[in-house]
Amino acid sequence: MAMAHGVLACLAWAFIFPLGGIIIRLCSYRRLRWVHAILQIFGLCLYTVAVGLGIELSISLYHWWIKNKHAIIGLIIYGLFLFQSVSGYLHHRLFMKYVSRTLWSYVHPWTGRLCITLGMINAGFGFQLRKQGTGSWKVKVYTVCAVLVWTAYVTSVVIGEWRRKQKEKETALTVGAGTSSGGSGNLNLVTSVETSKQG
Repeated sequence: MAMAHGVLACLAWAFIFPLGGIIIRLCSYRRLRWVHAILQIFGLCLYTVAVGLGIELSISLYHWWIKNKHAIIGLIIYGLFLFQSVSGYLHHRLFMKYVSRTLWSYVHPWTGRLCITLGMINAGFGFQLRKQGTGSWKVKVYTVCAVLVWTAYVTSVVIGEWRRKQKEKETALTVGAGTSSGGSGNLNLVTSVETSKQG
């Protein structure tokens, strides 16, 4: 049970969730947001099972871990990611309504970044709980994979933010040109923003 808990949680936080964050920043094709949503929902399902297994371990006679920082952080992250799912829906709906970024456009990505980082770190506390030292091959493999994935994820965030700002500059220039020619500034704005990554 402990092995299944660890594998599912590590798979969710060190692969599925970061992958969903990477593709939404670097890729551009129809239905991209559906792919992003499906990946995150799949990751949430995996982590929900991991949390259930963790709770079962915590309340068993020989594994009273519920007061341990690993369990506490794990439950906090779970709650945050449930909130993250709601914020993602609100971000998308309000962006489509106003064709502009709202408060949720900032809350959603930053909550995700926090959860992914904490999730990867919390796995280390889980290894400690299982008395797996830094010399363990499992710890070494996980550490290398987590660092590589986290680096790729952060890189995608930086690139995505740079692209968004460049798009905003292009949109501003397009609107200015349309206005000065007495024409379709607002139409250009809507078209340009709708084809962007919505933040």
